[in-house]
Amino acid sequence: MGRGLTFCTMADLLQLWAKSPAKGQSDGYPLLPHLLDVAAVASMLQKVIPCPVPMPCSPSWVTALVGFHDLGKATPGFQRRLGRKPIPDYTFPAAAPDRHDASTIPLLTTQLVQKGVFKRDARLLASAVGAHHGHLIDAVNCQDAGRSAQHLDAAWHKAHEQLFTQLLKGVDANGIPTLPPKGAQRGTFLQWLMGLTTVSDWIGSSEILCEWDRLKHWEGAPDKWFAESRQLAVKALSDVDLAVATLPSVGSGGEAIRLALDGMEPRPLQQTMAKVIDHLGQGSGLVVIEAPMGEGKTEAGFSCAFGRRGMYMAMPTQATSNALMTRMARFLHRAADGTVPLALAHAGGGPNVAATRLQEIGLGTTDSGVTAGWWFRGSKRCLLCPQGIGTVDQTLVGILNARHSFVRLFGLTGRTVILDEIHAYDAYTSGLIERLVNWLQQLGCRVVLMSATLPHARRDAILQTWAGKDVPVPSPYPRISWAAPGSIKSLPFPASRRQSLSVQGIDPDAVTARAIAMAKAGARVLIVVNKVARAQALYGAITGVERTLFHARFPMNERTAIEKKVLKQFGPDGQAQTGHVLVATQVAEQSLDIDMDVLMTDPAPVDLVLQRAGRIHRHSRQRPGGFTEPLALVAGLDQEMPPDALTNFIYDRWLVLRSHAWLKGHPLLDLPDDIDLAVQQVYGAWEPPASEGLCKALANALQKYESEQDHMNNEARKMALPAPKNWGTDHQGASQIDDDKAESGAFRFGTRLGQPSLTVVPVFPGDRESLPKRAPELAERWLRISHQGLIRAIRDSQPPKGWRTCPGLTHHHALLLDSDGVFQDGELKVRLDRELGLVVG
Repeated sequence: MGRGLTFCTMADLLQLWAKSPAKGQSDGYPLLPHLLDVAAVASMLQKVIPCPVPMPCSPSWVTALVGFHDLGKATPGFQRRLGRKPIPDYTFPAAAPDRHDASTIPLLTTQLVQKGVFKRDARLLASAVGAHHGHLIDAVNCQDAGRSAQHLDAAWHKAHEQLFTQLLKGVDANGIPTLPPKGAQRGTFLQWLMGLTTVSDWIGSSEILCEWDRLKHWEGAPDKWFAESRQLAVKALSDVDLAVATLPSVGSGGEAIRLALDGMEPRPLQQTMAKVIDHLGQGSGLVVIEAPMGEGKTEAGFSCAFGRRGMYMAMPTQATSNALMTRMARFLHRAADGTVPLALAHAGGGPNVAATRLQEIGLGTTDSGVTAGWWFRGSKRCLLCPQGIGTVDQTLVGILNARHSFVRLFGLTGRTVILDEIHAYDAYTSGLIERLVNWLQQLGCRVVLMSATLPHARRDAILQTWAGKDVPVPSPYPRISWAAPGSIKSLPFPASRRQSLSVQGIDPDAVTARAIAMAKAGARVLIVVNKVARAQALYGAITGVERTLFHARFPMNERTAIEKKVLKQFGPDGQAQTGHVLVATQVAEQSLDIDMDVLMTDPAPVDLVLQRAGRIHRHSRQRPGGFTEPLALVAGLDQEMPPDALTNFIYDRWLVLRSHAWLKGHPLLDLPDDIDLAVQQVYGAWEPPASEGLCKALANALQKYESEQDHMNNEARKMALPAPKNWGTDHQGASQIDDDKAESGAFRFGTRLGQPSLTVVPVFPGDRESLPKRAPELAERWLRISHQGLIRAIRDSQPPKGWRTCPGLTHHHALLLDSDGVFQDGELKVRLDRELGLVVG
């Protein structure tokens, strides 16, 4: 090391840098002040997002552990990596390892053991804070770092000892840190510590704390520097909106409902929810709401957020997230004390989109009560925003092996998490949701699951996991169930309205003519089909009446505009006064508050047919003559079996056949009672009366159904983190997910199974001439495709020059169109049509 440098003095210690020199600076930012800065943020942040389990050590020791995250920067390899000149009297070896996150683990483990911490605990703690770059360090890198640490000169070991001692002195940490006993609390504490470390490092490295001019006032006293950094940390947390107040506590469930409804008369569901809230008190818990469409489940879910750290509403799709955002914003405007940030969390969301939507309803300014959460851009940060709405996928990434997944769990800690339309997911995603709920319980969350059509088996599995006991016989439908450890209870309530829904068959080829005739008679007609190509064909054949096409194969900016148009025309205060046909795919199936007069639908599993029926006769308004009673026309229902071409590659054939048989036997449904009856029978042990042909078809389909269910369940177990009681920092889990691509929308995080897909950006000839300038606009056009031939053709094509270096475009593929909007590869032809969206073939 050299005689002149021993790291025994503070001057020597400050020779170690954490960051390269800023512009205009000759020296880098020293390591010890950086460790103290990040520790200061952690000391403040753990007050905002408290540890969800009993703290195994003092807050000061947690603060210190976070500060030690960059101890591995005190190595010759990293110091050389900064591009700095050699430390006086010491020349950096050329081949020294420079992975400071990996080096932190053996170095910190050694210091903790010397302090008296058990070696196993020391290793777990060091691994947690060493993961701040997004992933746990694998065993190979840990071993390499450990061997390198052993061969360092004695002066470097002295540096580690001095940094350790000075940081402990600065934060005033006494005694030794410990871990919770083995089990769920240990895994939860380590996950929380990983999130705390990472977020503290992000904020502690910001210009507010990492300011070179501060170094002029360094007095060699770590405690004084730490005290000043704590004051700056308070400002930093405020600047990024992480220090905002929670929703206020309320005195009773009745008050919570009153604030959620804004003066509207509570319905029976909401009155029952008030009783449930009184049972739960201020604590966590699991609530399952099973009620018909349009009963007010959303406001009941909102009422569970009072007194919690925040709320995240997880929806099945981007469209449903966007549609519900304004309702959530208005609720926060009424309920919150002061101004709160709101994040729109999905690949097509973000602060810019959120700000635009808030401005449309008179919010979004600092004095309006609700603003866009600007710091919370990107999927790594979006769940840190105290209030948020987005897709369920954003929450599920927290239990996958994606970079910074633990930040997402950290962000959800202590909040109310509402999962709407819980029936909408297959066995794979449902398995991930069960594991997520398992983690949310340990994170001190209040979890609300909502559905109109939830099979008993799925509901009972989640209730049982939370309560740790068998589920008693539920109350009659509709009902609210809730669970606490060792306890499961439920309450029934009367539906606020009863309806008779007529279910009839229609020839699939007669849908267009019937829809036109109904629209000419003044009806709002909703056609929901299973495939985009069929929606485009039906829309193109409709003439002589007003029509709208809504599906997911429009560029994102156009899809968002169509969604707004649909809500404006057919929402609660819809402006469509004359006959109109809305042709849609599953984007209009659920959580879209539109009110139509009649439904025409392709065959689908019975719960989804009923969800589609929930879009008709949803509100009280004047109906045109002949449409005063709800009517659902199901394509092919008058046949022995539904046409396979309408559902293949979309829904499981076994469920479609059983649903078809059930609906044929129930031409007049008494709602809501028959909603539960249909779902439990079709998904349960009910045996349909069947002809020989149907029996054979069911038998053949059952084998494939069971095989696919087993596959999805196995994949969910492989992809998800272990349960909290089984998790530790030595868990490597499934293959790492490229979340940079996933964050841009170019790749699925692994939250859903299905055919491979690709996100593309349509590019016209004129777009290529000024690509860097046009890139932000082009990035808003992306859409996802799943046509396998088209995917292969696009992957084989060359993107425009400069594509890979344009922000927002690099993770997408270019769909190169000619001036007529056509892409052709051999016999495959694709056209981007202004009215129809992307037309394949």
